[in-house]
Parts: sequence; structure tokens; C-alpha cells
Amino acid sequence: MRTGLLAVPAPDGSTLVAWKKDDVLGWQLYDAEGRPTGEPGAATSPGNGAAGVSTRKGRFVLFR
Repeated sequence: MRTGLLAVPAPDGSTLVAWKKDDVLGWQLYDAEGRPTGEPGAATSPGNGAAGVSTRKGRFVLFR
């Protein structure tokens, strides 16, 4: 089961969806039309939950 699911919108209409599962923080970027963009990403991240923000320039920052 995934925990800490979040969706972070960016000024250009894209959205980063991120989640935690089994001590891994995963993410996938979607374009303004809701289509996946690029490959999903993942990083080891012990614990539950995650948070994130987008910058004015459209970059994303994820943290837990």
C-alpha cells in the first residue's frame, strides 16, 4: 500500500505525483494534459509520508 500520496501542480500546468512505499519515495511527472512525462523516479527514503512544493520556475522539491 502506498502512503503519503501527493500531487504538486506547477505554473506551466504540469503536475508531479509522489508517494511513499516500502521506504522508497517514488514520483511521476504529468504534463498539462494529464499524460505521463519521462520515466518514473524513485529514491530510498525511510519512514512514512512525504511533502513537496513547486517553485515559480516550475521545478519540484520533494522531502519527507
